[in-house]
Amino acid sequence: MAFDYGHRAAEAGSTLTQFFLGKAYMSGFHVPEDRGAAVKWLRKAARSDDPEVLAYLGHALVGAPMFRGAPESDVREGLALIKRAAEEGAAHGLYMKGYLMRDARLADIETVMEVFKRAARKGHKNAAVEVGTYYGDGFHVEKNVEESERFFCMGGAFGRAYSEELHGRPPDCSPQPNQE
Repeated sequence: MAFDYGHRAAEAGSTLTQFFLGKAYMSGFHVPEDRGAAVKWLRKAARSDDPEVLAYLGHALVGAPMFRGAPESDVREGLALIKRAAEEGAAHGLYMKGYLMRDARLADIETVMEVFKRAARKGHKNAAVEVGTYYGDGFHVEKNVEESERFFCMGGAFGRAYSEELHGRPPDCSPQPNQE
C-alpha cells in the first residue's frame, strides 16, 4: 500500500520519492533489486541537480558493487557524476570516490583514507565504518583503537556492532570534544 503511494508520488514528480525509489531498487529494499528501475528513478530525481542524488545515480550507473557488468557508456557517465558529486562535497560522492579509488588502486591508502574520512564527517555511515575498520585492523595504517572506535561511533548501530566484534567490547560513543 505505502509502496503504491510512493510510486504515485514519484510519477507525480516528487523528487524525494523518486530518489528513495531509486535507492530502494539499487539495494533491493522492499523491492527486487532492479538496475533499470534504479537508474530510471534516479535519473528523474537527478533533474534536481542535487549532488547527493547525482552520486547515487553515478553509483547505479557504474555498478559498484551490485551491478557489475554495466555498459561502458553507463560506467563513463557514472564516473563523471561521482567525480562531480565528490567535488561538490556530497557525502555519497566522496564515499564512492574513495571506494572506486581503493578498488581500482588509483591512489595510495592515505589518500583513500582522507576521502573516506571526509565522507564520514559529512555523515556517510559506510565511510565511517571503512575508516574504523582500517584503524581497528591496522590495515595499511598504524593500528589505533581510539580512532577506530571514534569512526565506528560515526557509523551508527552498524559501526558500533562492528566495533564490538573487532575489539571485543562496545565502543564509548559518548560525545567527544573536537570530533573534527
